Amino acid sequence: MNHLEKLIRQFYEWQGYIVKGNIRVGKLDHGGWEGELDVVAYHPLDDILIHLEPSIDAHSWAKREERFTKKFAAGRKYIFTDVFPWLKSYHPVLWGRTKTTI
Repeated sequence: MNHLEKLIRQFYEWQGYIVKGNIRVGKLDHGGWEGELDVVAYHPLDDILIHLEPSIDAHSWAKREERFTKKFAAGRKYIFTDVFPWLKSYHPVLWGRTKTTI
């Protein structure tokens, strides 16, 4: 966990969210994991679900887009089965900095 992930987790915990971080998802048959979700936060009173992938890398935008596309796809696939299984799979999610939902 880098300092940005820690800071974000602490902020959302302070705001009353249930926060899970560095969650390995998609266990592979041959060992290892399909991916890792950096920060997933759920506010039970406001019913808000957020998935964040903070980064301090210096990769090109094309490389970042490729990496984040994979990470958010893993979030779409596993948040409702591995992270917060009690939420309905059609629950709206705030992805990163956007306010789009699936």
